Amino acid sequence: MSSAARPVVNRPTKPQRSTIDRRPAWESISRGVAVFWGLFLLLQVFLWGDSYTVWWLGELPFPSTAQRGASALFGVLLLVYAFTEREPKIVRGLTWTMTGLLLGFSLLQVWNWYTARDAGMIDSPVRVPFVLQVTGILSVIFVGLSQPSEVERGRQGGLLLAIIAFDLCLLVVPLSHIYCLGQTTDAVPSQTILFAVDDLPDPTVDAAHDLSRYFSITEPTQLILVGSEETTSVWQERFQSLVDQHDLKITMIAGTSTADHQFQSQLEKLRVENDVRSVLLVGSPLQISPLRIRTLRAGLKPRQLVMERESLTLESALRAIPELWLTYLPIRKQDRL
Repeated sequence: MSSAARPVVNRPTKPQRSTIDRRPAWESISRGVAVFWGLFLLLQVFLWGDSYTVWWLGELPFPSTAQRGASALFGVLLLVYAFTEREPKIVRGLTWTMTGLLLGFSLLQVWNWYTARDAGMIDSPVRVPFVLQVTGILSVIFVGLSQPSEVERGRQGGLLLAIIAFDLCLLVVPLSHIYCLGQTTDAVPSQTILFAVDDLPDPTVDAAHDLSRYFSITEPTQLILVGSEETTSVWQERFQSLVDQHDLKITMIAGTSTADHQFQSQLEKLRVENDVRSVLLVGSPLQISPLRIRTLRAGLKPRQLVMERESLTLESALRAIPELWLTYLPIRKQDRL
């Protein structure tokens, strides 16, 4: 007796998820950059008590308290985006909106920089502003946030891309800071001139006369020499002949440099005791970069005159990266006078 043939049952097959439903690996680059910028903002706020966006983005039309709160919130949102696979839509939307607003403002700053350069107000051999680097960072984050959020985890290799993107930011930000902002001159005559004399060649009478073009025309000029005792003494001799001619007052901050953390308190003391609001920074590209940040943190508005641009090399810029990061994030104990 033959057995009846068993009916063929068509079992439902498990639908395979298409690759379109999976987060692309390149989006991990955006998350790695978001980790970097989120941590950077939070450390700026909590280590210094302020965001100091003015040195990397420009002056914002908001009180410092509002800027601190917005920087802290934005930093937290970036970290949530970077480490959370499926953050709430409202959180992702807020992160996307804040990133877009900052991106738009940074593009405006780029436009203003090129407008000022075309008008002859800015002299830079690099021909690109440092804020363009910030625009790139925000653009990478914005593109990642613009991708669909209801997807599975990224493909294999995403974590490696995120780590590479984070490490590149650690190198590219200070390097572009030195090469772009450190070589940009926007000097005008000033009542207070902060002259970092270290890392500059032996002073000459001609060098002193060239700098005298930026002495104040209407008020006495205070020239502050910063550097080692030997170098500041030599520069003082070169400027001594200009004291009576230009109503010049020479002050020396000898035995220190712009890299010393105690220099921050000296700048604050200068602002309070002399009622100084703006200052002209003079020095080499490696000195200008951290000096500008310390000046802003002291509550001063700086302009700058860059000397010896040709002395800047890739090797010297790479050596300056650790000290510049210690200027960004003062992990070492800061001495107070």
